[in-house]
Amino acid sequence: MSGPLIAVIVVVALGVAAAIAWDTVCLRDLIRADPARVRYLPKWGWAAVCLISCPWGGLLYMIVGRGPAGRPPRPG
Repeated sequence: MSGPLIAVIVVVALGVAAAIAWDTVCLRDLIRADPARVRYLPKWGWAAVCLISCPWGGLLYMIVGRGPAGRPPRPG
């Protein structure tokens, strides 16, 4: 194998590893999140978005789907 080919393989492998790590972080946050804190979709819906459109689905969840940190608002 030539040097540039090995470099391309390493870069692609690092990109795939980073995408898997990002999905793991997003799904872990989603699993631990209180259902009242997750916005716009149910938790299973966000999990599907994260897995289907990696890494953009996780980014969308982190920006749009997560509610404010802390306690959920009191009902009534």
